[in-house]
Amino acid sequence: MSVNAQTIRIGDVVRVRGTFRVVRDLRSVPGGGRLLVFTNARPFRLNPAATLDTPGPRAAPGRSPQRSAPAGAPRSWQIAPGSDDDADPVTQAMMCRVCGLTSPQTESAHPGRVWMLEHAGKNPTHRAYHQITRTPWRATLAPSPTTAP
Repeated sequence: MSVNAQTIRIGDVVRVRGTFRVVRDLRSVPGGGRLLVFTNARPFRLNPAATLDTPGPRAAPGRSPQRSAPAGAPRSWQIAPGSDDDADPVTQAMMCRVCGLTSPQTESAHPGRVWMLEHAGKNPTHRAYHQITRTPWRATLAPSPTTAP
């Protein structure tokens, strides 16, 4: 089975650069193509005339295939940013590239930027910084592989 720029949907599993990936978002691009966004890979531009392989037919909307994969089939892991109630908040800090000092980690970027300005004021040769963002992630077992009936 295959999909093209007109038939691809969010949630489709497609082979890109030799690896099957789940489409997390789609964006139209000039000329009729689509920009495919994946969870853990760089975006991919799908040209209007191109097709991508899929592992099998799609299930009807709201339904999943009936048979499960053969016993002993390997299961894989999936990862996504942590969004559970117990997930840590996304935090940010600024780090001086000259001396390595960092601002406190906070949920807002503003305190780190204030720290950066104060640090540069005290150390005029310290002009290069990195923004450090900490995002919680979660790994879970992917649903059991399924095949069409």
